[in-house]
Amino acid sequence: MRALVAVVALSLALGACTRGSAGPEAGPTGMPSTAGSAGTSAGCGSVPDDVTGATRDVTRRIPVDSTLRQYIVHVPTGYDGSRPLPVVYLFHGLGSSAAEVATYASFPAAADDRDFILVSPQATGTPSTWDVMAPASTPGSDAAFWLELTASLGDEWCVDDDQQYAAGMSNGSAVVFAMACSGDFPFKAYGGVSATFYDEAACGGAPPTSFIYFHGTGDEVVPFDGGETPLFPVRSVDAVMADWAKHDGCDAQPRTSEVASDVELERWRGCDDSARLEAYVIEDGGHTWPGADFEVPVLGKTTSSIDATDLIVEFFGLDD
Repeated sequence: MRALVAVVALSLALGACTRGSAGPEAGPTGMPSTAGSAGTSAGCGSVPDDVTGATRDVTRRIPVDSTLRQYIVHVPTGYDGSRPLPVVYLFHGLGSSAAEVATYASFPAAADDRDFILVSPQATGTPSTWDVMAPASTPGSDAAFWLELTASLGDEWCVDDDQQYAAGMSNGSAVVFAMACSGDFPFKAYGGVSATFYDEAACGGAPPTSFIYFHGTGDEVVPFDGGETPLFPVRSVDAVMADWAKHDGCDAQPRTSEVASDVELERWRGCDDSARLEAYVIEDGGHTWPGADFEVPVLGKTTSSIDATDLIVEFFGLDD
Protein backbone atom coordinates (compact mmCIF):
# COMPACT_ATOMS: atom_id res chain seq x y z
CA MET A 1 0.00 0.00 0.00
CA ARG A 2 2.80 2.41 0.88
CA ALA A 3 4.37 1.88 -2.54
CA LEU A 4 1.10 2.52 -4.34
CA VAL A 5 0.53 5.72 -2.34
CA ALA A 6 4.01 6.84 -3.34
CA VAL A 7 3.30 6.23 -7.02
CA VAL A 8 0.06 8.20 -6.80
CA ALA A 9 1.95 11.01 -5.08
CA LEU A 10 4.34 11.14 -8.03
CA SER A 11 1.40 11.29 -10.45
CA LEU A 12 -0.15 14.19 -8.56
CA ALA A 13 3.13 16.08 -8.43
CA LEU A 14 3.74 15.61 -12.13
CA GLY A 15 0.14 16.51 -12.96
CA ALA A 16 0.56 19.87 -11.28
CA CYS A 17 3.47 20.55 -13.62
CA THR A 18 1.91 19.25 -16.83
CA ARG A 19 -1.78 20.07 -16.62
CA GLY A 20 -2.98 21.32 -20.00
CA SER A 21 0.25 20.41 -21.76
CA ALA A 22 -1.06 17.48 -23.77
CA GLY A 23 -2.11 19.68 -26.67
CA PRO A 24 -5.26 19.59 -28.80
CA GLU A 25 -6.96 16.30 -29.44
CA ALA A 26 -7.30 15.06 -32.98
CA GLY A 27 -9.45 12.50 -34.69
CA PRO A 28 -8.55 8.84 -35.11
CA THR A 29 -5.49 7.94 -37.15
CA GLY A 30 -3.97 4.60 -38.02
CA MET A 31 -4.75 3.38 -41.50
CA PRO A 32 -2.67 0.39 -42.59
CA SER A 33 0.97 1.43 -42.66
CA THR A 34 2.58 2.44 -45.95
CA ALA A 35 5.91 3.30 -44.33
CA GLY A 36 8.94 2.03 -46.21
CA SER A 37 12.63 2.67 -45.93
CA ALA A 38 13.98 5.88 -44.41
CA GLY A 39 12.72 8.92 -46.32
CA THR A 40 9.83 7.17 -48.04
CA SER A 41 7.18 7.05 -45.32
CA ALA A 42 3.82 8.48 -46.24
CA GLY A 43 4.23 11.24 -43.66
CA CYS A 44 7.21 12.81 -45.41
CA GLY A 45 6.60 15.97 -47.40
CA SER A 46 3.80 17.46 -45.28
CA VAL A 47 3.06 18.77 -41.79
CA PRO A 48 -0.24 18.14 -39.98
CA ASP A 49 -2.44 21.22 -39.78
CA ASP A 50 -2.41 21.31 -35.98
CA VAL A 51 1.40 21.50 -35.80
CA THR A 52 2.55 25.10 -35.70
CA GLY A 53 5.52 27.03 -34.40
CA ALA A 54 3.83 27.31 -31.01
CA THR A 55 2.12 23.91 -30.93
CA ARG A 56 4.42 20.95 -31.36
CA ASP A 57 2.73 18.57 -28.90
CA VAL A 58 -0.34 16.96 -30.43
CA THR A 59 -2.58 14.16 -29.20
CA ARG A 60 -3.59 11.34 -31.50
CA ARG A 61 -5.84 8.28 -31.22
CA ILE A 62 -5.37 5.03 -33.09
CA PRO A 63 -7.90 2.18 -33.44
CA VAL A 64 -6.68 -1.13 -32.00
CA ASP A 65 -9.20 -3.97 -32.20
CA SER A 66 -12.14 -1.53 -32.16
CA THR A 67 -10.73 0.49 -29.24
CA LEU A 68 -9.19 3.94 -29.64
CA ARG A 69 -5.81 4.17 -27.95
CA GLN A 70 -4.15 7.52 -27.28
CA TYR A 71 -0.62 8.87 -27.60
CA ILE A 72 1.15 12.24 -27.73
CA VAL A 73 3.59 13.23 -30.45
CA HIS A 74 6.19 15.95 -29.88
CA VAL A 75 8.04 17.14 -32.97
CA PRO A 76 11.27 19.12 -32.62
CA THR A 77 11.60 22.82 -33.36
CA GLY A 78 11.50 23.50 -37.08
CA TYR A 79 9.92 20.17 -38.04
CA ASP A 80 8.75 20.50 -41.65
CA GLY A 81 8.36 16.87 -42.75
CA SER A 82 11.09 17.21 -45.35
CA ARG A 83 13.47 14.59 -43.95
CA PRO A 84 13.05 11.42 -41.90
CA LEU A 85 13.81 11.78 -38.20
CA PRO A 86 14.62 9.21 -35.50
CA VAL A 87 11.81 8.34 -33.07
CA VAL A 88 11.94 7.69 -29.33
CA TYR A 89 8.91 6.07 -27.69
CA LEU A 90 8.60 6.96 -24.00
CA PHE A 91 6.39 4.90 -21.67
CA HIS A 92 5.01 6.22 -18.37
CA GLY A 93 4.72 4.40 -15.06
CA LEU A 94 1.80 3.11 -13.00
CA GLY A 95 -0.74 5.85 -12.27
CA SER A 96 1.12 8.39 -14.40
CA SER A 97 0.44 9.65 -17.93
CA ALA A 98 2.08 10.27 -21.28
CA ALA A 99 2.36 14.01 -20.68
CA GLU A 100 3.68 13.60 -17.14
CA VAL A 101 6.57 11.29 -17.91
CA ALA A 102 7.70 13.45 -20.85
CA THR A 103 7.85 16.50 -18.58
CA TYR A 104 9.40 14.63 -15.64
CA ALA A 105 12.23 13.28 -17.80
CA SER A 106 12.61 16.52 -19.86
CA PHE A 107 12.42 14.47 -23.06
CA PRO A 108 10.76 17.16 -25.24
CA ALA A 109 13.75 19.44 -24.63
CA ALA A 110 16.07 16.58 -25.59
CA ALA A 111 14.03 16.01 -28.76
CA ASP A 112 14.41 19.67 -29.66
CA ASP A 113 18.14 19.66 -28.98
CA ARG A 114 18.86 16.37 -30.78
CA ASP A 115 16.25 16.62 -33.53
CA PHE A 116 14.13 13.51 -33.01
CA ILE A 117 10.39 12.81 -32.71
CA LEU A 118 9.11 11.87 -29.26
CA VAL A 119 6.07 9.59 -28.96
CA SER A 120 4.47 9.09 -25.53
CA PRO A 121 1.74 6.41 -25.47
CA GLN A 122 -1.02 6.43 -22.83
CA ALA A 123 -2.04 3.38 -20.80
CA THR A 124 -5.64 2.67 -19.75
CA GLY A 125 -7.26 1.80 -16.43
CA THR A 126 -7.54 3.44 -13.02
CA PRO A 127 -4.78 3.83 -12.08
CA SER A 128 -3.33 3.77 -15.60
CA THR A 129 -1.39 0.51 -15.99
CA TRP A 130 0.52 -1.26 -18.74
CA ASP A 131 -0.04 -5.01 -19.07
CA VAL A 132 3.42 -6.33 -19.90
CA MET A 133 2.40 -9.99 -20.00
CA ALA A 134 -0.19 -10.27 -22.81
CA PRO A 135 1.46 -10.64 -26.25
CA ALA A 136 0.64 -8.59 -29.34
CA SER A 137 -1.34 -11.56 -30.69
CA THR A 138 -3.92 -11.04 -27.92
CA PRO A 139 -6.72 -8.83 -29.33
CA GLY A 140 -6.89 -5.45 -27.64
CA SER A 141 -3.69 -5.98 -25.63
CA ASP A 142 -1.28 -3.19 -24.84
CA ALA A 143 1.34 -4.98 -26.94
CA ALA A 144 -1.07 -4.94 -29.90
CA PHE A 145 -1.33 -1.16 -29.40
CA TRP A 146 2.44 -0.72 -29.30
CA LEU A 147 2.94 -2.82 -32.41
CA GLU A 148 0.21 -1.04 -34.40
CA LEU A 149 1.57 2.33 -33.31
CA THR A 150 5.11 1.57 -34.46
CA ALA A 151 3.78 0.21 -37.77
CA SER A 152 1.55 3.19 -38.55
CA LEU A 153 3.41 6.22 -37.17
CA GLY A 154 5.07 6.86 -40.52
CA ASP A 155 1.66 7.34 -42.17
CA GLU A 156 1.49 10.82 -40.66
CA TRP A 157 5.04 11.68 -39.61
CA CYS A 158 8.33 11.66 -41.51
CA VAL A 159 10.19 8.98 -39.60
CA ASP A 160 13.45 7.11 -40.07
CA ASP A 161 12.46 3.45 -39.89
CA ASP A 162 16.06 2.49 -39.11
CA GLN A 163 16.28 4.69 -36.01
CA GLN A 164 13.51 3.65 -33.64
CA TYR A 165 14.10 3.45 -29.87
CA ALA A 166 12.09 2.92 -26.68
CA ALA A 167 12.50 4.07 -23.06
CA GLY A 168 10.35 3.95 -19.95
CA MET A 169 9.99 4.63 -16.24
CA SER A 170 8.84 2.02 -13.68
CA ASN A 171 5.86 0.15 -15.21
CA GLY A 172 6.96 1.79 -18.49
CA SER A 173 10.45 0.37 -18.00
CA ALA A 174 8.89 -3.08 -17.66
CA VAL A 175 7.20 -2.35 -21.00
CA VAL A 176 10.50 -1.89 -22.83
CA PHE A 177 11.95 -5.06 -21.27
CA ALA A 178 8.84 -6.95 -22.41
CA MET A 179 9.29 -5.51 -25.91
CA ALA A 180 12.89 -6.67 -26.00
CA CYS A 181 11.73 -10.12 -24.82
CA SER A 182 9.19 -10.50 -27.61
CA GLY A 183 11.52 -9.65 -30.48
CA ASP A 184 8.50 -8.26 -32.36
CA PHE A 185 9.39 -4.57 -32.23
CA PRO A 186 11.60 -2.49 -34.54
CA PHE A 187 13.71 -0.85 -31.83
CA LYS A 188 17.50 -0.69 -32.14
CA ALA A 189 18.03 -0.06 -28.40
CA TYR A 190 16.13 0.37 -25.15
CA GLY A 191 16.42 2.47 -21.99
CA GLY A 192 14.79 1.73 -18.64
CA VAL A 193 14.51 3.29 -15.19
CA SER A 194 13.40 1.48 -12.01
CA ALA A 195 11.94 -1.81 -13.31
CA THR A 196 13.44 -4.85 -15.01
CA PHE A 197 12.13 -8.07 -16.48
CA TYR A 198 13.53 -11.31 -17.85
CA ASP A 199 12.03 -14.77 -18.21
CA GLU A 200 13.81 -17.43 -20.21
CA ALA A 201 10.58 -18.90 -21.55
CA ALA A 202 9.40 -15.49 -22.78
CA CYS A 203 12.72 -13.95 -23.82
CA GLY A 204 14.87 -16.88 -24.93
CA GLY A 205 13.99 -16.63 -28.61
CA ALA A 206 14.56 -12.87 -28.91
CA PRO A 207 17.69 -11.54 -30.64
CA PRO A 208 20.51 -9.89 -28.64
CA THR A 209 19.33 -6.54 -27.32
CA SER A 210 21.08 -3.27 -26.45
CA PHE A 211 19.96 -1.85 -23.11
CA ILE A 212 20.88 1.06 -20.84
CA TYR A 213 19.35 0.83 -17.38
CA PHE A 214 19.14 2.86 -14.12
CA HIS A 215 18.07 1.78 -10.62
CA GLY A 216 18.52 3.15 -7.11
CA THR A 217 19.51 0.89 -4.22
CA GLY A 218 17.07 2.78 -1.97
CA ASP A 219 14.03 2.22 -4.21
CA GLU A 220 11.12 1.14 -1.98
CA VAL A 221 8.57 0.81 -4.80
CA VAL A 222 10.55 -1.64 -6.94
CA PRO A 223 13.25 -2.94 -4.57
CA PHE A 224 16.75 -3.18 -6.01
CA ASP A 225 17.29 -6.54 -4.31
CA GLY A 226 13.91 -7.89 -5.40
CA GLY A 227 10.59 -8.28 -3.62
CA GLU A 228 7.00 -7.11 -3.88
CA THR A 229 5.86 -4.18 -6.05
CA PRO A 230 2.40 -2.61 -6.61
CA LEU A 231 1.90 -4.97 -9.58
CA PHE A 232 3.89 -8.18 -9.07
CA PRO A 233 6.98 -9.56 -7.31
CA VAL A 234 10.34 -8.92 -8.97
CA ARG A 235 13.79 -10.47 -8.82
CA SER A 236 16.91 -8.48 -7.97
CA VAL A 237 18.36 -6.09 -10.52
CA ASP A 238 21.67 -7.99 -10.42
CA ALA A 239 19.94 -11.28 -11.26
CA VAL A 240 17.92 -9.84 -14.15
CA MET A 241 20.87 -8.00 -15.69
CA ALA A 242 22.96 -11.18 -15.42
CA ASP A 243 20.22 -12.99 -17.35
CA TRP A 244 20.26 -10.32 -20.06
CA ALA A 245 24.05 -10.53 -20.25
CA LYS A 246 23.80 -14.28 -20.79
CA HIS A 247 20.99 -13.80 -23.32
CA ASP A 248 23.12 -11.28 -25.25
CA GLY A 249 26.18 -13.52 -25.16
CA CYS A 250 28.14 -10.98 -23.12
CA ASP A 251 30.95 -11.66 -20.68
CA ALA A 252 29.48 -13.02 -17.44
CA GLN A 253 30.94 -10.26 -15.26
CA PRO A 254 30.60 -6.56 -16.07
CA ARG A 255 33.38 -4.02 -15.86
CA THR A 256 32.58 -1.61 -13.06
CA SER A 257 33.56 2.04 -12.79
CA GLU A 258 32.65 4.91 -10.50
CA VAL A 259 30.84 7.65 -12.39
CA ALA A 260 30.18 9.82 -9.34
CA SER A 261 30.36 9.46 -5.57
CA ASP A 262 26.84 7.97 -5.61
CA VAL A 263 26.77 6.31 -9.05
CA GLU A 264 28.44 3.16 -10.33
CA LEU A 265 28.39 2.02 -13.95
CA GLU A 266 28.35 -1.66 -14.87
CA ARG A 267 29.18 -2.37 -18.51
CA TRP A 268 29.20 -5.82 -20.10
CA ARG A 269 31.64 -6.58 -22.93
CA GLY A 270 31.85 -9.14 -25.71
CA CYS A 271 28.10 -9.24 -26.50
CA ASP A 272 26.79 -10.94 -29.62
CA ASP A 273 25.78 -8.95 -32.71
CA SER A 274 27.38 -5.76 -31.30
CA ALA A 275 24.75 -5.58 -28.55
CA ARG A 276 25.53 -3.21 -25.65
CA LEU A 277 24.47 -3.62 -22.04
CA GLU A 278 24.94 -0.97 -19.34
CA ALA A 279 23.50 -0.46 -15.85
CA TYR A 280 23.83 2.61 -13.64
CA VAL A 281 23.45 1.82 -9.94
CA ILE A 282 22.55 4.86 -7.80
CA GLU A 283 23.53 4.54 -4.15
CA ASP A 284 20.47 5.22 -1.96
CA GLY A 285 18.59 6.37 -5.06
CA GLY A 286 14.81 6.20 -4.87
CA HIS A 287 12.07 5.33 -7.34
CA THR A 288 13.02 8.39 -9.36
CA TRP A 289 14.40 9.54 -12.70
CA PRO A 290 18.11 10.46 -12.34
CA GLY A 291 18.67 14.10 -13.19
CA ALA A 292 14.98 15.10 -13.01
CA ASP A 293 14.40 18.81 -12.46
CA PHE A 294 12.36 18.28 -9.31
CA GLU A 295 12.17 15.75 -6.49
CA VAL A 296 9.25 13.79 -5.07
CA PRO A 297 10.51 13.16 -1.50
CA VAL A 298 8.04 10.34 -0.79
CA LEU A 299 9.72 8.33 -3.56
CA GLY A 300 13.23 8.80 -2.21
CA LYS A 301 16.41 10.43 -3.41
CA THR A 302 16.83 11.86 -6.90
CA THR A 303 20.48 12.00 -7.86
CA SER A 304 21.79 15.02 -9.75
CA SER A 305 25.13 13.36 -10.46
CA ILE A 306 23.89 11.97 -13.76
CA ASP A 307 21.08 12.76 -16.19
CA ALA A 308 19.31 9.61 -17.36
CA THR A 309 17.74 11.38 -20.34
CA ASP A 310 21.08 12.63 -21.66
CA LEU A 311 22.68 9.23 -21.16
CA ILE A 312 19.81 7.39 -22.85
CA VAL A 313 19.88 9.73 -25.84
CA GLU A 314 23.65 9.33 -26.07
CA PHE A 315 23.33 5.53 -25.84
CA PHE A 316 20.80 5.66 -28.68
CA GLY A 317 23.35 7.55 -30.78
CA LEU A 318 21.17 10.67 -31.01
CA ASP A 319 23.65 13.10 -29.44
CA ASP A 320 25.47 14.01 -32.66
